[in-house]
Amino acid sequence: MLSLREPEQTIYLAPSLAANVGYLLHRAFQRLQALAATSAHGQHQGRELAIVARLLATGPQPQHELANALTINRSVMVHLLDELEAIGFVARERNPSDRRSHLVSATPAGALALEGAAPALREADGRLTARLSAASRERLFELLGQFAGAALPDVVAPISQTVSFRVARAHFLIAAAANTALVPVGLDVREYGLLTSVHDMAPCSQQQLATLLDVSGPVIVELVDGLDARGLIVRERNPDDRRSYALRLTAEAEPLLAGARDAVRGVLAQTSERLGAGGLEDLARLLAEMLGAQVAAA
Repeated sequence: MLSLREPEQTIYLAPSLAANVGYLLHRAFQRLQALAATSAHGQHQGRELAIVARLLATGPQPQHELANALTINRSVMVHLLDELEAIGFVARERNPSDRRSHLVSATPAGALALEGAAPALREADGRLTARLSAASRERLFELLGQFAGAALPDVVAPISQTVSFRVARAHFLIAAAANTALVPVGLDVREYGLLTSVHDMAPCSQQQLATLLDVSGPVIVELVDGLDARGLIVRERNPDDRRSYALRLTAEAEPLLAGARDAVRGVLAQTSERLGAGGLEDLARLLAEMLGAQVAAA
């Protein structure tokens, strides 16, 4: 396990994504998930602890309101609450204002579990922000709060004090907004990221893309297959390695990618108003510093 101040390895990003706040938040969330998998939370995951922290902040809540506040699919929330209720961390009772729904509350055992997980949560947050000075961490914490705005739910400490929680919230918000904005273009955020990377790095292999985007080989194959079938990417034999393919965009992909860039810029322009002058640039710089991100050479 990494020590508190030992940063993760440097990552390399396609030039067009290296200062894209939405993509940097995606990579920060990936890093957060990797850290959570090796953290000493015990058997309790950060999402489960966030549910307890939310209920301790608000008191009893209807299940659907809890799911909406934490951006958790309602069916997934039911499953999580079943697990939390089984171990005694939450309790459910009929909502006296609506007999068709349940009110959920945190139990003393849930509060105790959150308190016990506090050192591990703080350590994971320290590992995520290990590259940042104290002042930079505080600035990032502030900017992420402004970025999320009213969509940042009240939770109790220690979760409320972590950059990690705010990274997750900002990531969910910008990913949802970007996917919605990209619907008229006919892409989703994963396809946008891949097309942008191929545009910047072509000709490149599928393995290079998998490394650059930090996704598995099968995921890259699935994405490339889909874009190839739509006539947006061409696979050609790599002249330097006949066992692999070199990828490039087709002429049809270029206007589509331009429209996607405009859609994403529109989403970021809306959020930049909450951050004030220079805030979006500061957020991108601090996220890149936290990740140890550098621009990949084409």
